Parts: sequence; C-alpha cells; structure tokens
Amino acid sequence: MPEFSHYRPCVSEFSLNFHHALQQISSLFVFMFNYSAALVTIAAVDFDRLLAFYSVLLQQLPQPHQPNVYAGFKVAGVDLGIFQPKAGNKEFAQQAAGAVSLCLSVDNLEKVLEHLAAHGYPQTSTVLTASHGRECYIYDPDGNRIILHQGQKLTS
Repeated sequence: MPEFSHYRPCVSEFSLNFHHALQQISSLFVFMFNYSAALVTIAAVDFDRLLAFYSVLLQQLPQPHQPNVYAGFKVAGVDLGIFQPKAGNKEFAQQAAGAVSLCLSVDNLEKVLEHLAAHGYPQTSTVLTASHGRECYIYDPDGNRIILHQGQKLTS
C-alpha cells in the first residue's frame, strides 16, 4: 500500500490553488450581455382569482395590469408576475397544482395572518418555530405554497 503521510497540503496552499483555478475559469467568459432584471412569474389556472389573492397578500394593486393576460407586483425588490397562459399552450396544459414555492419575509407574522383571514384567506397550517425564526405555510388559490417567515429578533 502506498504511503501518503508525506502529502499534507495546508489550507493556504488549497486556497491559493482554488483562487488560481477560479481566475482561469473566469478568463474563459466573454461577456456579451448583461442581465437588467430578474422576476418570478406564476402561470394562473384562474387569473382573476389569483390576482385577487396576491393583491390582498401583497397589499397593492398590480402595476402593470393587462386583464386576463398579465399582472405585475413589486415586493421587496422582486418583481412577481401573474400571467394567463394562452389557450392551447401545451407547456402549461399539464401544470401540476402547487408548482411554485414563494418565501416572503415579514416583520409581523400574526398581522399578515390576521389580514389574510379578514379577507377570506384563513390560515391553513400552524406557525412553526425554528432556529432561524417563525414561519407559516399558506397556499394561493392555485395551490402554490407561500412561506411567510418572520426572522428571529436578536437580543444583545
């Protein structure tokens, strides 16, 4: 059996080699374009029903809004779009309910849940407590999961 005890690379040697490898890889990229924005879109089974739900959840009217086509929302720097797939579009014909999982960080979980309940969207799961804070799963009318998360307040 070969003896490998003489080979014990130190962490700094590994870091230097890793950094060099990253430089070589990045030199292969030729930047021909830049991304100007990123957004999340949800294909609606029932456009008006989903539009009503997200207007209540996000406490805003969509902008832009093209009835039965597209509704856009801005939340915490993220663009969220709801769209109605065109009739006959086979890509969404086999869409499974709940294909999206969206996480929204909130400052007061109870107030969000009370707000939704007051508008006919009752809480469907218990509030869970984890090391990173508290969270509750809710579902939009099309079955997409939304995680409402309230971070843990740090005390000094």
